[in-house]
Amino acid sequence: MSNQKQRLIGARGALSRRADTTLSLVALGVAFLAWFLVTYEYAPEKRLVLGLFLPSPMDIVHGTQDLFRMGEMPGAIWVSLWRIAQAMFYTILVGVPVGVLMGSVPVIDALLRKFVDGFKSVPPTAFIGLIILWFGIEERSKTVFLFLGAIFYMILMTKNAIRNVPESYVTVATDIGASPLQLIRGVLFPGALPQIWDAIIVCNGLMWTYIILAEWVNANSGLGHTISIASRLNRSDEVFAGVIAIAVISASTDWALRAIRRRFLNW
Repeated sequence: MSNQKQRLIGARGALSRRADTTLSLVALGVAFLAWFLVTYEYAPEKRLVLGLFLPSPMDIVHGTQDLFRMGEMPGAIWVSLWRIAQAMFYTILVGVPVGVLMGSVPVIDALLRKFVDGFKSVPPTAFIGLIILWFGIEERSKTVFLFLGAIFYMILMTKNAIRNVPESYVTVATDIGASPLQLIRGVLFPGALPQIWDAIIVCNGLMWTYIILAEWVNANSGLGHTISIASRLNRSDEVFAGVIAIAVISASTDWALRAIRRRFLNW
């Protein structure tokens, strides 16, 4: 194989980081160019695609500027971030201990497994009526909705993380007389922590996926509310601005969580 091919192709035929980044940027560039061409105003009021259906990049820039100028976007971003932070806190607080116990205590796993597996298959939208009935239409209902969208995945991924701790570690700890509590606290949980952090990353992405639904109904703030109002007013530029804001924030928080994983949980 030539040196050039070796630089492009790494182990197991995978692309090198440089080649992967280059191809990704090329794909983004081509997509952006196509977007620009189909939305460009070749003559007054003449576009290949009407701005109502697909606004141009500049339309979205202007729409974003309008949202910032009115103070709508900064407040919406903060409210959505705060709702997801609260839901994530409760998801970790409940999901990690339950997952650890299910992964390490067979009796608890047998008692809870059918419930967790069953509810995992039910979309959180199915609970909207009950959530409103139990928690009203105020802030708590949004947090509960996001919590239900992620909690069962957190439990199952934490349980699998505990199960994936090498059996040799458990054997050594048992041989030197570790109690069940010491085994969980000193071997299983530390050994599973990197994969538990991966579960947090996955749940963060899930919550950003559900944020629009959480804020679409009976909300007076947040990115989902901003998108809902813009949709009713036929402001597709502001709809795209809200969607892009969610994508950017979701990708940024995902990157930050992965950076923490690489820096502090690299084992």
